[in-house]
Amino acid sequence: MYRGDEKPIRWVGSALDDLRDLPAAAQDDLGYQLGRAQQGLDPDDWKPMKDVGPGCRETRVRTPDGAFRTFYVAQFGEAIYVLHCFHKKTQKTSNADITPLQGSPGIRTGDIMTDKDITETTSVWEAISDTPGEAYNRQLRADLMTAIRAQIDRFGWSQAVAADNLGVTQPRISDLHRGKLSKFSLDALVNLGSEVGVHLDVHIDTDRTLTGH
Repeated sequence: MYRGDEKPIRWVGSALDDLRDLPAAAQDDLGYQLGRAQQGLDPDDWKPMKDVGPGCRETRVRTPDGAFRTFYVAQFGEAIYVLHCFHKKTQKTSNADITPLQGSPGIRTGDIMTDKDITETTSVWEAISDTPGEAYNRQLRADLMTAIRAQIDRFGWSQAVAADNLGVTQPRISDLHRGKLSKFSLDALVNLGSEVGVHLDVHIDTDRTLTGH
């Protein structure tokens, strides 16, 4: 599911395992934001983390399970480096989540690019999902959400106008524009997409050999 215009993700240390250990909704929403970073886009909610190092960003999402964060660096060009994924349990980001990374020579000099403790993946969804089917479902939902958002922006609709035209509530459109992937099923996104001219093409792999009955 890798597209040539996306940067690969390089997971530093335990970052990938830490993201996989988060609740599914947090995985969905953080994964969507990392996908935006892979495409060279800003996350929907982020702030610079100068205390960690130059170019480090904190991506922020909230789900019914609480607040969740990722630290990542995109300034080294050829890849996105994810440094940390965690459940934020205090109003201010805890020093325990900052201090281990603070002043890292890798972040400051680019040595992070040769760190031996790195796992590289091309798809955030394949990296964090338990099965190919789950990864594909997440990828389709993410692609549809991105395309629907782009169409609404292209039409110049406000959130209120988009909600009225699509027959949904304004908070539903707000969730769409905040990248709340966890709140949208594939069916819901297919239906919304059909209203704005976003459609899926179906490809059947007739060359694949299946076993069993």
